Amino acid sequence: MSQSNAEAMGTALPEERKRTLKERLFVLFTHIYLFPLAVVAVFPLYWLMSTSVKFRGNILRFPPQWFPDPITIENYQRLFITNPFEIWYFNSLVITISATLGATLSASLVAFGFARLHFVGRNVWFAVVLATLMVPESVLIIPRFALMRFFGWIDTWIPLILPFFLGGGAFNIFLLRQFFRTIPIELDEAAKIDGASNLRIFWQILLPNLKPVLAVVVVFTAIFNWNSFMSPLVFINTTEKLPVAVGIQMVLAGSQAGPGNTGAMMAASTLITIPVIMLFAFSQKYFMQGIVLTGLSGR
Repeated sequence: MSQSNAEAMGTALPEERKRTLKERLFVLFTHIYLFPLAVVAVFPLYWLMSTSVKFRGNILRFPPQWFPDPITIENYQRLFITNPFEIWYFNSLVITISATLGATLSASLVAFGFARLHFVGRNVWFAVVLATLMVPESVLIIPRFALMRFFGWIDTWIPLILPFFLGGGAFNIFLLRQFFRTIPIELDEAAKIDGASNLRIFWQILLPNLKPVLAVVVVFTAIFNWNSFMSPLVFINTTEKLPVAVGIQMVLAGSQAGPGNTGAMMAASTLITIPVIMLFAFSQKYFMQGIVLTGLSGR
């Protein structure tokens, strides 16, 4: 080995070690910085769940009991005894699953039309769709109520599910359209040469490539419907038909009576939170890919 090569290796190794040391220090300080933030973010969830398994005498004690001792399930028992909570829970599952499927399918079709099909006024209509994002949902409640009452659908789940089959929402359409534009148009052209229709191109070629952004749409739509309060409050009159987001308000009203009902409220809130956490946990991989990849197309 020549002297020049030895000197070059001698200078390169310390620089590489310094770079590795800087990277390790950066990772270390990042974790040190993020750990207290993670504790602050997770603590309300921990307090919610721990309070739900405390005896009523320990819920409002001071100083607070940081760890439930002993653990009890009486709050969950009281919740199901005094309220039709399992019915509300089932109603929310049916409404959320149905609305999410409708929004995902219809938004995908509409976005496919805006991204792949050529028709007169395509960009104008897309701008009109985006403009609806500036209209608050509360402004549309009254005309929606008048329309649903005309069809006789008040006190049914139809007003909560049907709108999601009619386009899927401007935000979802925007996300899917941007992702469609990241897929090469040559795939469509090759499929058309083989005689494939637009619907077949959408269903068999493009839709399987939409898993990341579909995960984003599913998570956002499911959380929106699961936590929806205003629409069910307006359209549903029967207690047994209420979703859990509205039914829990009855538990909240009863929680003013004492710590026992407060524990039931914490139990109800815990049960409502679990499906959202599970949904994000199972879809986290595709969800993060969709957030990163959506909108990368500059076309």
